[in-house]
Amino acid sequence: MQKFQYDAANRLVNVRAENDALIATYTYGDSNERLLTDESGLRTYYATGGGSVLVEYIESGGATTPTWSKSNFYLGNRLLSTISAYGGESTQYHHPDRLGTRLVTNAQDASFFEQQTLPFGTGLNESTAGSPAGVTTGATSRRFTTYERSFTTGLDYALNRHYDPQQGRFTQVDPIGMRSVSLSSPQTLNLYAYCTNDPINHRDPSGLGFFSFLKKIFKGIGKLLTNKWVLLVVGIAAGIASGFAFFWAIKEAGGALVGFFIKAGMILAGTSGALITAAFHPNVHRAFQLAGAAISSLQSIAGLLNTTVHGSPPWNPETGVGPVSSFLAIKKKRPPKRDHVTDLINNILLAKARLGARWDDFINEINNNKNSNISTEVVLCQASQESSFLNLEATDSGFIESTPGYQGEVGLLQILPTTASSLGVDPSELTDVATNVTTGTGYLKGLINTRGSLRAALKAYKGLGPSAAAYADQIIRCTKRLKY
Repeated sequence: MQKFQYDAANRLVNVRAENDALIATYTYGDSNERLLTDESGLRTYYATGGGSVLVEYIESGGATTPTWSKSNFYLGNRLLSTISAYGGESTQYHHPDRLGTRLVTNAQDASFFEQQTLPFGTGLNESTAGSPAGVTTGATSRRFTTYERSFTTGLDYALNRHYDPQQGRFTQVDPIGMRSVSLSSPQTLNLYAYCTNDPINHRDPSGLGFFSFLKKIFKGIGKLLTNKWVLLVVGIAAGIASGFAFFWAIKEAGGALVGFFIKAGMILAGTSGALITAAFHPNVHRAFQLAGAAISSLQSIAGLLNTTVHGSPPWNPETGVGPVSSFLAIKKKRPPKRDHVTDLINNILLAKARLGARWDDFINEINNNKNSNISTEVVLCQASQESSFLNLEATDSGFIESTPGYQGEVGLLQILPTTASSLGVDPSELTDVATNVTTGTGYLKGLINTRGSLRAALKAYKGLGPSAAAYADQIIRCTKRLKY
């Protein structure tokens, strides 16, 4: 078992063994990109560019001068090759399938090895038996998707969170939290799931959901609008496109599309003029910078409004990093109150579905054994409030409900054994629905006689505690809405 410690930005910073011994530590910059890892005394420093690790340097023990370890070369986001210093400088070429590096070749000694994984990334042990000449056994840290696997912890670093291939799930929730959930797709309710538990047809190379990806795009647009050279290039491109639009408008003179091309040309010409002016005129450029800042700020504020700030877990008392103080928290609208009556009715409908053809027998069992002054609706709603039909079962001779209560209550209407004994009922028979209904409704009828009303009787049945009034009101409202 391993224990994980996170900082206030929900980034993994420490991994400990079951005995609390420190296994690995991770240090980050102002983003989710790692600057330094320390695993079992081996420290690795990362030089990144474009979101990818370009060069790695290592040091160990008491050393204070990092030495070059590995360089990575990419085509776009795809890892092409690595040059490493292990056992003398050597070059390995990475040949991927859709999930990451599958084959690794070495042109210097004509050797190669294959990396195979199960659908969720669990590595398989390769064998050289019966393989072509030159095949060896080996593994790189790039195995599943584009994640970098730690040989110390077994976790994959997915940039925005960590992934455990043994469990087939992330160790942190989706960065956008409940905004990644769609009720039409129940698998999304698991915020730790990898690609909604469908690794065959989908992949998640960065640990981000779709909406988190859009936030990064908006942030990039905001940054682009603050660069005058970007404004100039885009402005010139819009001007050229405007020229083509007017050219096609002339060529289509009298045609159906001439109006469309003229409008497009005018819009592009105006955009071109605004962008080129903004690139050189300080006041206009400042306005575009403000617009870019506004876009970036807007998506950041949206993130704050919908994101919970995570503190350090309680098992790590020495961290000193916790949630943001309450005066900095964004005040959210109070969520609507939960309609507990609907829950009661849903419990009854679920019990009906579970019993199927025996439901009518169950209703007859209640009607034949309840006190005549207590309605069937009251019995069902009170049973839903008390036992929720959790352990309701049909037998050849009737029905049993064995759900235990917090204070020793038993059965459908959660009757205390002492109450049953005072009424002359054997407590061991309270799991029988017929006995439980007879006892419970008889007891409730006695309370009505002494208290004067059903509501007062239900409050007394609950025990007259602070929740007794709500208990009684919910049952009464349930009886008025129930259609069984």
